[in-house]
Amino acid sequence: MGARGISGAAVAGIAAASALVPLNSSMVTLALLDVEADLGVPVSRAVWLVTGYLAVMAVAQPLGGRIGDLAGHRRTFMAGFAAFLLCSLAAAVAPGFGVLVAARAGQAVSGALMLPSVSAIIRNGVHPSRRGHAFGMLATALALSAAVGPVVGGLVVGAAGWRAVFLVSVPLGLLALPVLLRLPRGPEAAQPGGRSRGRGAASVLLRRPFALASSAILLHNLALYTVLLAVPVVATTRLGLGAGPAGALAGAMTAGVLLGSLRGGRLSDRHGRRRPAFIGGVVAAAGGAPLPYVAAHPSVAAALPALLLLGVGIGLAGPALQAAALDAAPADAAAVAGGLYLSARYVGGIAAGLLGSALLAGGHEAGMLAVAAAAACLSALAAWGLPAGRAWTDPAEGRSAA
Repeated sequence: MGARGISGAAVAGIAAASALVPLNSSMVTLALLDVEADLGVPVSRAVWLVTGYLAVMAVAQPLGGRIGDLAGHRRTFMAGFAAFLLCSLAAAVAPGFGVLVAARAGQAVSGALMLPSVSAIIRNGVHPSRRGHAFGMLATALALSAAVGPVVGGLVVGAAGWRAVFLVSVPLGLLALPVLLRLPRGPEAAQPGGRSRGRGAASVLLRRPFALASSAILLHNLALYTVLLAVPVVATTRLGLGAGPAGALAGAMTAGVLLGSLRGGRLSDRHGRRRPAFIGGVVAAAGGAPLPYVAAHPSVAAALPALLLLGVGIGLAGPALQAAALDAAPADAAAVAGGLYLSARYVGGIAAGLLGSALLAGGHEAGMLAVAAAAACLSALAAWGLPAGRAWTDPAEGRSAA
């Protein structure tokens, strides 16, 4: 089976395996207090199991992509996948906090090998007319795993302790393994020595569609995470909701992201990348615009539809933006493009965290939500600059791929 022959089942398999990476980001948050008690470290240090994981992922993904372009996308993905499971086992049996941190860093490096190569496998293995749908499947799997992570983590920690949280990845990974082993080899395997030319980041960053799509997704993640940080504070301090209802309110946005992702990829295949990316940005901005007012005049009835709309817009645009970014990448730089694009997502989240630590300390939740609305508006402007129509040009082949 050639590089353009990846089946829907194969896409689902790599999406399921990739979902282990965000699952292990959000799931571990529920284990921090138990780690603190068991290993005798303050929670301020235990938090590094989450923040350090995200930081390593943000920095390492372009390098992981470069490795994928040079060594082969399938080979790099499978190596990262195997290493991720081994590091999960190491974390589960860690005798002390230092070993646990090292195992978490190993998980992050392994994830940084996996995710860029997943983007490249889809970019090089799925025709552009179906690529948006494939990226929609990937986005849905990643968003769903991040959303259910805290629920799974809470149940596992409550039933079997914090070490069991790291064991969850092993049976889930083994379930996906039969599909992964049947992945076809990409075009890099046919090159002399099994290696591609592997062009670097500059050849990708200078492409206008890639830069615009990456800027838009950075802005979307800035909006997403500022809202995730601010809404629970507003819900608990001004609406008097408990932690559970406050989390459910913020979860309305996550539900919207899932709904939008399921539809956005197909729309981008049908109408081109620009239209759903732009419409998604506009819908997100429409959802974000009322939120500063809601922070000043708290109301569940007003917050719920706004959050849902914001999430739908972000989800609708996401697959189109990722497809646009990877459409613009040469085939032999697809993984480094995927790594740079994913790093832009993390930069948006990290910026939201830094902004949140400054504004939330001063009680400026409305200001944070205004930033989210502005970021959504700017993402729509960036999306408008993407190529219009359905006649995508495959840079690797120098001809229309529609």
